[in-house]
Amino acid sequence: MESGALHRNTAEGIKRAKIYSKRLTLPDSTQFELFMKEIENANGRDSRKCAELVRFLAYGGFRISETRNITWEDCDF
Repeated sequence: MESGALHRNTAEGIKRAKIYSKRLTLPDSTQFELFMKEIENANGRDSRKCAELVRFLAYGGFRISETRNITWEDCDF
């Protein structure tokens, strides 16, 4: 537009997209423990390890993508 190649703004009619936030529904402690028992007792080879990972994510507040970068040096026992 400034150099005279266009006579109008082509982005003039574009509106911002609306951002919709998701409503977060978390289980209470009783529901969470029942969920953990279901995972542990699923009779899979790694059921116990899966339950431990879910607990680690839940109590640590981590996303799965964040846990990929956690090392033993990051853990303070």
